Amino acid sequence: MRKIIVITIILAVLVFFVTLILLLSSGGGINNFGQTVRDAVNSDEFRTEITDRLHSPYPLSTDDPESERINATRQELYELNEKERLGEISFTKEVSELDSGGWVPYWAGNKSVDSIKKNSQQLKSASLFLYYVNEDGSLKTNNFANLQMTKSAAKSAQVELYATIALFDHVVLSGILNDETKYERHIQEIEKLAVNPDFAGIDLDYESTYFDDREMFFDLLKKVREITARNNKKLSVTVLAQWGEREYATLPQTRKVQDWTRISFYADEVRIMAYDYTFSNSQRPGPIAPYDWQRQVLEYAIQLVPREKIVLGQHTYSYEWWSNIPNASSTANQTGERQRSLIFKGYLEQESFLSGADPSPTQKARSYGYNTVLSILDQTKSRPDSSSYEHQYEQIYEYTWFNRNTNENEERTLVYISPEGVRKRCELAASYGIKGMYYWSLGDEGDLLVSN
Repeated sequence: MRKIIVITIILAVLVFFVTLILLLSSGGGINNFGQTVRDAVNSDEFRTEITDRLHSPYPLSTDDPESERINATRQELYELNEKERLGEISFTKEVSELDSGGWVPYWAGNKSVDSIKKNSQQLKSASLFLYYVNEDGSLKTNNFANLQMTKSAAKSAQVELYATIALFDHVVLSGILNDETKYERHIQEIEKLAVNPDFAGIDLDYESTYFDDREMFFDLLKKVREITARNNKKLSVTVLAQWGEREYATLPQTRKVQDWTRISFYADEVRIMAYDYTFSNSQRPGPIAPYDWQRQVLEYAIQLVPREKIVLGQHTYSYEWWSNIPNASSTANQTGERQRSLIFKGYLEQESFLSGADPSPTQKARSYGYNTVLSILDQTKSRPDSSSYEHQYEQIYEYTWFNRNTNENEERTLVYISPEGVRKRCELAASYGIKGMYYWSLGDEGDLLVSN
C-alpha cells in the first residue's frame, strides 16, 4: 500500500512537469510573460537603474535636461569626497582663509557704514539689499539710507559690493518668465547693473518659484551669467537651505527648482540661507540655526556643489517669542517658580512643525539685532525670574517683562547667537573647506563678527 502511494506521487509530479514544459514551449501566455520579465530584468537599462538606486553615493538627477552633466559633476565630487574620507587629500581651511561677507538691508541707515568700517578686516564683500522686482520686469530701487556713504566706506575698506536683486513672489516671477516683453525688460535691467562700476557682482535672491517655471528660471540664470561674464562681474545665487532628498513642508516647488548642482554651472557663489530653521511665525520658540542642522546642510552641499563655490549663510539676528501673563499668581507654583507656557523646541524635536502641522500663532516673534539683545540682557539679567542656557551654540534666554505699550506682563523667550556661536559656525565652515560665510545681516550685529 505504501509503495502504491509513493508511485502515485511520483507519477503526479512527472505529469505536472511534463504539462508545464509543454505549456511553456507552446507559446502560451505564461511563456510570453516569463520571457518579457527575463528580457526586462536582463536589459542594460534595468540593470543600470537598479544599480544606481542601490549603489549611487549621491542624489541622481533623472528628469532634468542637463541630467548627464549634473550626474557627471556629482560623480566627480563623490570621488573627491571619498579621497578626503580616506585621508588622501584634505579640504580643511583655517578660519582666516574663509571669504566673509554680508547682506546690508536698505533700512540699516548709518549702521551699515559703521558695520563695514568695523568689520573691514573680516569682510571681502557686502551685498546691498537694494533692488526689488516689479511685475513688469523692471527693478525698483529701495530707499537706501546713506547709500553713497555706504559705497564710499566699502571702497575705502576694499570691500567688494554686490547688487542684490530680491523677489519673493512666485506669481510675479512666473509672469515675467512667461512674457517675452517683461522677460527682455528684466534682462536689460540686470545688464544696467552689471555695467555699473560701483558693483563687482550681481546677487540673485529669488526665493519662490513654480516648478513649471524651472526651465525658464535656468534660462534666466544662463543669460545673467553671460551678462556678468561679458562685463567681468561675478554672479551669486542665494538659495533656500536643503539637507537631503526629502519632501519639504515650506516652498517645496522652489526647493525642487533650486538644483544646486545646476545652479553652480552658472554661479560663482551658491549662498545657502542656513537659518530660519524655526520661523518667526512658529507657535513655539526654537533654534534659528542649530549647529547639527547646519552640518547636515553642508554634508548635503558638498555632494552637489564644488566646495570653492559654497557659501554658508549665517544669521546675526535674534527671535523673541512671548505670551501674556493674565494673572501673576497663576504663573507661580508652591515653590515660587514660574510655570512656563513657552516651551523651547530643540533640534529635531520640531517634526510637526517641519511637516507643516504646527499651527500659526496670532503674532510673529519679534526680531532684534545683537546690540538690542545686549541691551535686553543688561536690563534684565539681574532679575530673579530670568534664566539662560545654551543649545547647540545658540543662547536661550527666558525672562518676564512689563510691556508698557500693552500694559501686559509678558513671559518671553529670546533666542540669539553669541560671538562664540558665530565662531563655532566659522570653524564648521572651515572644516569643510568651503568658500566662506555670509551674514544676514550687517548693520546691528554689534561685535558678533569682530572676533571671527
